[in-house]
Amino acid sequence: MSGNLSQGEKEEIAKAVFAHLDEFKKKVEKGDKKGDLTYIENFPMDSVVPLASLYFATHFASNYKEDDEFITLSFDMDHYGMLSKKQKALLKPIKGDFHSDASKKGDPVLI
Repeated sequence: MSGNLSQGEKEEIAKAVFAHLDEFKKKVEKGDKKGDLTYIENFPMDSVVPLASLYFATHFASNYKEDDEFITLSFDMDHYGMLSKKQKALLKPIKGDFHSDASKKGDPVLI
């Protein structure tokens, strides 16, 4: 198999993924015997949970930026209108020199 998929192959994969998700959704909505969670034993939690978290976190972020290596989310209390004028006056910028984009070995960090 080559590295490039044809449009038909892409559509076939998408169809299979959506069918699997629809079937899983039906099982979750229907429920199962009390305490029996066998319908989620093959669900790819390692992949889905971080991606779902990122999806919802972007909705709460005041700024979202992605580049080749990192995704940056910015959160700002002022963005939500939750601070009074007095509270805004007390805010000071945070110095950002306490972190590095690379480890001591020079490897990129994920945070």
